[in-house]
Amino acid sequence: MKIVLVSLILVSQSFILFAQEIKIVERNKKLEPNSMTFLNYGVAFGKDIWDSGDLMIFVNLSLNHIREDNIYSLKFLLGSDFNIFSGNSLAVSEVSALYGLVDKSKFGYGAISAGLGYVTVIRNIYDYYGIDEQKSAVGFVVEAQGFGNLFVVGIGMNAFLNLNTELIYGGIGLQIQIGDLMNEYHN
Repeated sequence: MKIVLVSLILVSQSFILFAQEIKIVERNKKLEPNSMTFLNYGVAFGKDIWDSGDLMIFVNLSLNHIREDNIYSLKFLLGSDFNIFSGNSLAVSEVSALYGLVDKSKFGYGAISAGLGYVTVIRNIYDYYGIDEQKSAVGFVVEAQGFGNLFVVGIGMNAFLNLNTELIYGGIGLQIQIGDLMNEYHN
């Protein structure tokens, strides 16, 4: 009986030591984040490529999530030409979902994405009858972006193009990035 009791005590002590060793290894292991989530907000200038070729201004807001080498984005875009007060004007709104690839560096990243966007185009033609025309379409969206990150704030540029049946437009702009921009992620 003494041998069985001593054996059980030794086995239980070895399990306790083994469990403590696992805890020490886990405590010393550096956990690096493999994802980050952030908001982009910015202003872009572009062109109505298909319709009249007028210069447009865009406001862009997007929620982005990077996981490993992939980026997932949900983007909201509002745009208008500069003819607001002249009579004939054009306005665009877009909601799009994008997927792309990311190239990370120590203090930033570059990404290229593509996806689908739902676009609403409003044309105001002020003549004798004062016509307002609103049409919607699903378009193919391409976006490239590059950012420099400093902890929770980043600044960068993006370029985008939307191909749809109602209005083809694109632009280049400056963006401010706010969110989970941990430096360890880029190492």
